Parts: sequence; C-alpha cells; structure tokens
Amino acid sequence: MVDPHDPAGDLPVLDLSVPGLCHDRRRAAPPGYYWVRYGPDLLLVDRRTRRVVDVIYSAFY
Repeated sequence: MVDPHDPAGDLPVLDLSVPGLCHDRRRAAPPGYYWVRYGPDLLLVDRRTRRVVDVIYSAFY
C-alpha cells in the first residue's frame, strides 16, 4: 500500500490502470511522466521507473 506521506513510494499495479489516468490539460505532465488519480489525490508518476515523484493532495474533493 502507498504511504500518502511518502511521495517517492511505489504504486500498486492496480492504481496505474487506465480509469485512474488524469488527462487534465491544466495539469499537463512533463515529458516522461503522467498523472494518476489516487482517491482525492493526484500523483505524478515516472513512466520509466513507475515511481511517484510528486503529489497534489486533495486535488479532487
């Protein structure tokens, strides 16, 4: 399970599924990264390592 206070933690595989992807143009991910919705939070994930590199807490409430 992901520790919400450890933004460098690994995500479970299920949380990287297509329904959780965020395609909001206002939050365009840098090249090599993508956003994933995780509950009310938005996680920036490295495509190569699949590790969380940033978190926007309570992006969806």
